[in-house]
Amino acid sequence: KAVVVISICLQSLNKKCNYLQGWMGFFMKSTYVPEKVVEVLAYAGLSISLSSIHNTVTSALKEISSKIRSEVCTIDRPTS
Repeated sequence: KAVVVISICLQSLNKKCNYLQGWMGFFMKSTYVPEKVVEVLAYAGLSISLSSIHNTVTSALKEISSKIRSEVCTIDRPTS
């Protein structure tokens, strides 16, 4: 409980201190929580906003896609 309260306080003071809220948003996106619920939790400081969740997922997908491409290129190259 204390970690949640401290995290909410830090996030309200500095928008870059949102690690817990980011994980909550990512979890809610992956479990198909309705957008209205996410909006309420973001307003209460328990999650990041819907647009931030979307940006986080998009960024994670780009990073994973890039790593997969580089691994595939490594596998496809013939060894001499």
